[in-house]
Amino acid sequence: MNAKKTDLKELEGWYAKSGNQLMLLYGGMDCRKEQLIKEFCVGKKYFYYRCRQLSAQEQMQKMQCNQLINALALDDAETAKFKPVYTKYMEEMRAVRDMNPRAPRSTLTDAEVEQVIKARFAQSRKMLDIREKYYNEFRKFLSPKQIQKMYNMEKRIGDKMRKEMGKRQGMKKNNSNSRR
Repeated sequence: MNAKKTDLKELEGWYAKSGNQLMLLYGGMDCRKEQLIKEFCVGKKYFYYRCRQLSAQEQMQKMQCNQLINALALDDAETAKFKPVYTKYMEEMRAVRDMNPRAPRSTLTDAEVEQVIKARFAQSRKMLDIREKYYNEFRKFLSPKQIQKMYNMEKRIGDKMRKEMGKRQGMKKNNSNSRR
């Protein structure tokens, strides 16, 4: 019981900080962390995601899907339609994004650079085809405004992820330089 009060106090401290906060809690199936979280969240604005035993990429996809469901204010029936369609959409988009591996640009010849550019054109066309295909699928249960909001959020989430990855890569470079 005393540990629970200490945990709640720590969570309240994080919640009181200005701006958005991210809190990760780890624990086994029966460690009562979920009960603690539910008790803490009463009367507060929050986003809660319970992780499963999935790859990091699958975790991100599920979290993004849940963020979209919340932002679009989908009801249970719409959510049941949205999740499988969005999952397929994301899988197809990821497969196309992974088509063109990145090569160090400084070592490429003009002919190789031209191939890379043409491959990107083909990739962009495929991505556009997928978006158009799934627009028609999403349109069966979402309004055009909801779909536009989904696209805008995807862009923002992608931009945030790229920014965070850039920070982490910068931190890695700084850490490796400071070790020398």
